[in-house]
Amino acid sequence: GIKPPYNVILDGTFLVAAIRHKVELKSRISILLQKEPFELFVTRSTLDELGKISGDLFSQAKRWAFEECSVLEKRDLPSLENFSVEIKFSDAAMDVLNCAHSKRYFVATQDDQLGAAIRTLPNVPFIHLSRGVLLLESPSSSSRNLAEREEVAKVRSMSQRETEIVKRASTENRKRQLVSHPNKSTNHRIKKKAKGPNPLSCKKKKTGVK
Repeated sequence: GIKPPYNVILDGTFLVAAIRHKVELKSRISILLQKEPFELFVTRSTLDELGKISGDLFSQAKRWAFEECSVLEKRDLPSLENFSVEIKFSDAAMDVLNCAHSKRYFVATQDDQLGAAIRTLPNVPFIHLSRGVLLLESPSSSSRNLAEREEVAKVRSMSQRETEIVKRASTENRKRQLVSHPNKSTNHRIKKKAKGPNPLSCKKKKTGVK
């Protein structure tokens, strides 16, 4: 999985939403990532996309991204070999998806289609805003399935000697449990049958003769 220092790539939809809701992105992302070190990134195509749309929100989003994020040029993006998508994305969205596929970035977007595509990729953390609240999605089913497959492969790759060690350890553990919690039926005391009263103790005391 991804380890700190974390790389977080922001797309245009996320930047505009953060400006609209007046979200202090750096401090909020720091809290979200449990104060681990991180760096923010934006692609050149995202800056170009924001620059083409008129409006104060878009210009503020572009300015903030340019000042606070490291800019990824086209030549800096990882290769998209053996990777294709059915949906036709914009150049900016495709570049973000490209980075997501490299599994080196947290991806922050408000684009539903882009988010759906990211959810199909294993081990890609996904950040989005909901009513001004920053959310980090739990691992996708793809991530969980990948983890399960890796665990199964790990077990299958165990050598015969390792398998025997695991079996022996399991047997020894079972023995310890039996010793510390023996069967209750072996721990019962044998109850003696109740005897009648001692006949001698029932004799009346002799009274002296005056």
